[in-house]
Amino acid sequence: MSKINQFPMVVTSDAAGAGTVTSSQILCGYVVEVRLPNVGSQLASSTADWTFTRQRDGGTILALSNQDAPFQVFPARRLTTEGGGTTAYALGIGPVVQAGVPIDDYLVLTVAQADVSESGTVYVSVDGRAVY
Repeated sequence: MSKINQFPMVVTSDAAGAGTVTSSQILCGYVVEVRLPNVGSQLASSTADWTFTRQRDGGTILALSNQDAPFQVFPARRLTTEGGGTTAYALGIGPVVQAGVPIDDYLVLTVAQADVSESGTVYVSVDGRAVY
């Protein structure tokens, strides 16, 4: 049985509307949800770009462009073969996806083009655990 844990990430923008925050713990598992509630609207603007990456290898977990608050996103990856071909299709509609994107690292959130000198809390849900 899996266990979903939620990790708040408070990010503050500078005078250019940019900011970066790193998770306080190593996250181990799958990032299954990223959410900025309406109360984060003081930070977000319709031009805000949000990028979530792993610290060690810089691998992208999620990238959102021109995203205002509130938002709720469920990252997923396509299941593919080693050669890059899609392994299965769901009812002929499209490729099968796996819920979540793997992480075993610190999570880094970078925001650009947001409102200036504001802060907000982004909530990241991980199917897994944190290592302190």
